[in-house]
Amino acid sequence: MSKELLREVAFRRFKEKLFAHTLEPGQFLSQRELSEMLDVPLAPMREAVQRLASAGLVRIIAQRGVQILEPSPQMLNEAFELRIILECAAIKTIPLSSISEQLRENEELVLRLQSILVEPLGFERIKEVLSVDWMLHKQLIQAMGNETIESVYNINADKIRLARLRQHFRAEQLYQALDEHMKVIKALLDQDKDTAAAYMELHLKNALTRGLGISNLYRGNNLHEFPAKSHPST
Repeated sequence: MSKELLREVAFRRFKEKLFAHTLEPGQFLSQRELSEMLDVPLAPMREAVQRLASAGLVRIIAQRGVQILEPSPQMLNEAFELRIILECAAIKTIPLSSISEQLRENEELVLRLQSILVEPLGFERIKEVLSVDWMLHKQLIQAMGNETIESVYNINADKIRLARLRQHFRAEQLYQALDEHMKVIKALLDQDKDTAAAYMELHLKNALTRGLGISNLYRGNNLHEFPAKSHPST
């Protein structure tokens, strides 16, 4: 395998370990430790570390090695500000007919997950909800057909995923996030781009406040409350 391919393998494996909670924000590792952990030679590992640093996931510290970044409130604010700009632009520019089938699939997934969200939440259930959450957002960006925008979006998304490693999720929060998604989906299916963009901005602002660990500042009165009774699991 070429050095370039090994660098890509190292980059991908690092992110897999990180987002699977094998690595943690704030953790220090030497580049040799990373090389052994990810089963790639040291030279391409060093190149991958440079790319990870450029992506805002690690910090290279002389004499100590690599530290996985601890996301700051400023970083999270900036990341969500960029998401609002990109995703609202996507809603207003893409032909909605091109993603109508995907939207209906998302609608079914959201309804199913809302019906089975109960405490205590296991890791796999949280992972499933977050996967569905990202799905709609990524589909909107991909529908723009702009590789540069998609690349910038993916780098930014990794920073948010890094922050979520420290986030504690409750069923009520996830139910509300899914409810916000449903508002966006229904507006998109109705071909109402302005309303969909407004709901998307509301959703992302709420996601930011949830990520910062504070109560929602932008909730409004148009979102459903989490049901008082637990849903039966299936």
